Amino acid sequence: MEFCGLKSFIILWMRELISKWMTQGQMPNSLPQNLIFKCPNQKTWTYVDKVCDTRNDCGDCSDESVLQCPKCSGWRCDTVFFADCACIPRTRCKNGIQDCADWSDENLCE
Repeated sequence: MEFCGLKSFIILWMRELISKWMTQGQMPNSLPQNLIFKCPNQKTWTYVDKVCDTRNDCGDCSDESVLQCPKCSGWRCDTVFFADCACIPRTRCKNGIQDCADWSDENLCE
């Protein structure tokens, strides 16, 4: 993943500092709130740059929902694995492994 600009630098720098003293789930009160995405269950959170990255960081796909991510950079489908949510990376299209419940990742995805 490539990051550009000052905002990305700050996010990466703060993530590195925080990861040394914090575990996933503890809300970092000292971070600017615009860097944090609070998952609806309020027990987990993720960084805003991880929202809409096709990975289920919240555990309930709320960071990858259609409302949160109307544009899918990969292939949108009902997935077989809950960890994938509803958008799989295009690199997993036509790779011989079923990722979508309807096999569209193997038959239609380009």
